[in-house]
Amino acid sequence: ETVMDQNGRRPLLNRERYVLLNPCLPEVREHLVNVVEEIAARYDVDGVQFDYIRFLSRDIKKGEDVPYDQTTLDLFREHTGGSTPAGSSQAWDRFRRDAINRLVRDMSRAIRTARPEAIVSMAAVGNIERARDHLFQDAAQWFHRGWVDEVCPMLYSKTRSAFRKNLDSYTDVLPSAATIAGVGIYKADADVARGQLKLARRLQTSGYAVFGYTSLFLSRSPLSS
Repeated sequence: ETVMDQNGRRPLLNRERYVLLNPCLPEVREHLVNVVEEIAARYDVDGVQFDYIRFLSRDIKKGEDVPYDQTTLDLFREHTGGSTPAGSSQAWDRFRRDAINRLVRDMSRAIRTARPEAIVSMAAVGNIERARDHLFQDAAQWFHRGWVDEVCPMLYSKTRSAFRKNLDSYTDVLPSAATIAGVGIYKADADVARGQLKLARRLQTSGYAVFGYTSLFLSRSPLSS
């Protein structure tokens, strides 16, 4: 079951042609747990990383809040004793946040049971407060509960100051040794990207991840020649 908004539409991610599964539905959570468990059990992987482990950006005024499929709304009413999202916005937020938390917890447990030595990591939205409060992606809680071992914030910025601000939002609540700075070299020019890399090293983060690969080359098809 995919995520549906208030208008019955399946919101696309970054205008791309793929959608998100709805973590509020028990069968979705069960399916994803089974997938990561099979990966960890059947393949000699060093770890598993969770990407897009969150809800979409929301604009309630435009009717873009999610998920509003009938099954989710019925589950919410059952959970709250008859409430609706409009009538109990705080409970609606808790309901969705709890669904994401439960999914991360259960996937992590499945991975650790199948392959105890595997590292569980996550790609995180650039600013930790926005991720937690608006997208229900609570990287700090997940780390401190032992559900993830490393957090890779996607600090994709055109400026050094924005990069530093968002990186600080993570290192203020997470150990630097568990934080891998994501540098968006596709977005920043070479000098800015070098400055961001130097900053990540100086702050003694666990390392850095460069996104994306093709931006390292003058040609966008480095393997074609």
